[in-house]
Amino acid sequence: MPISQEPQVIILRLGTKGITTTQDLSGKKVGAIQGSRSASLLAKGQGTEVTEETEGEFLYNDLMAGRVDAIIVDKIAGDQWSHDPISQGKIAIVGSTGLTEDYGIAVKKGNGELLSKINAGLESLKRSGELAVILKPVLE
Repeated sequence: MPISQEPQVIILRLGTKGITTTQDLSGKKVGAIQGSRSASLLAKGQGTEVTEETEGEFLYNDLMAGRVDAIIVDKIAGDQWSHDPISQGKIAIVGSTGLTEDYGIAVKKGNGELLSKINAGLESLKRSGELAVILKPVLE
């Protein structure tokens, strides 16, 4: 059960022109997290050269070094980077992909009892509205 769903956004180096949607990424070099929905979307797109990285920080470094024209990451990561003093004024979130990534809790395969307890607890927190209160400072 997902705890939350985080929108995927397009991030550019400040001053990059002509990219605001996923359609604008055609013919561009674009970075995405390995195995993410965004990487899958990009792989299906025609003319997009996809660079997949295992960590968001690697994508950010690729963008800043000019190895990619744009990156697609979770909005929460993009917001953090755009407000970080090191990258502030150097990057911009220019649009959304329309995709989301699920945030959840991983449980060792075969541990159904623990998974059931976690899911029941999350469902209770969602119904009561407490989960939204807990996540608000993290996701905004």
